[in-house]
Amino acid sequence: MPLFKKMTEREKGLREKAESGDADAMIQLFLDYAHGTNDIKANEQIAVRWLNMALEAGDARAMGYKGILLHKQKKYQKAVELLNDAYEAGFKDVAFTLYMYYSEKPMLDETKATHWIEISANDTQTASSQIKAGNRYLLGKGVDKDLSKGKQWIDKAFINAKADKNDKAECYGSYGYIHQENGESQKAKECYLEAIKMGRFEYSFLLAGIFEKEGNLEKALEYYQYGADHDVPACKPELKRLKKMG
Repeated sequence: MPLFKKMTEREKGLREKAESGDADAMIQLFLDYAHGTNDIKANEQIAVRWLNMALEAGDARAMGYKGILLHKQKKYQKAVELLNDAYEAGFKDVAFTLYMYYSEKPMLDETKATHWIEISANDTQTASSQIKAGNRYLLGKGVDKDLSKGKQWIDKAFINAKADKNDKAECYGSYGYIHQENGESQKAKECYLEAIKMGRFEYSFLLAGIFEKEGNLEKALEYYQYGADHDVPACKPELKRLKKMG
């Protein structure tokens, strides 16, 4: 068995391009060595070498990937600076990365999280980002609660979700919340039910809550039970409470 695996034509071609200054090839080699391929064994040291070459060439993607590596190393300030530079240089994907970082510890900052998810929603026009932006307005996370602004984002998401079942279901859940907040319980129930039918079982908790508020304990019990059967944690204590009530 040979000590060294023969370089494939693909890798050889990428190396030749990278060594001649092709940033696209540098980035591809970084990704290949970072994650490994059928022909290339993952090697962090080699991956970082190619990434640094792309960074020296001023590639926006390299700034973004380097920022992600710095975040993993807990160098948060440097990571954010590079990710911001990457965005300004044209690597728009990092807007979602910044949203993720600011939406959880240790960098938790709800205002900045909302700022970046709105940017991502505008740039990418993807339903998933638009839903997240809309829900932050609906819940008042990092921004004043605004059902109208939240609905605008959810409306866009519903159109862009197209055939994506999960995104559609989440839109129905958000619409249900809007109707519930507006006192439109029947419409809220219809939307929550659609979300549940599409596999978002967590909405059974909110649906059961409406039925309980209306005094329909039989239906409330049914949907708390349904949620509990589908491992919705919030439903289990409510189910136990209602059963104790008899």
